[in-house]
Amino acid sequence: MKQDTEQALLLQAGEAYKEIDRQAEEAQRELQRQADEAQELIERAGLWKPE
Repeated sequence: MKQDTEQALLLQAGEAYKEIDRQAEEAQRELQRQADEAQELIERAGLWKPE
């Protein structure tokens, strides 16, 4: 019984980790999109040009 509970908890922890990892990747993509958009707006405004 105890082993079943431990296995179930490990499975839940693994699933939680996968979900956290997925959300982190999604957040990273969104941050990169926003950074790219900000850079484009700054370049359009003539305030900065990449070298």
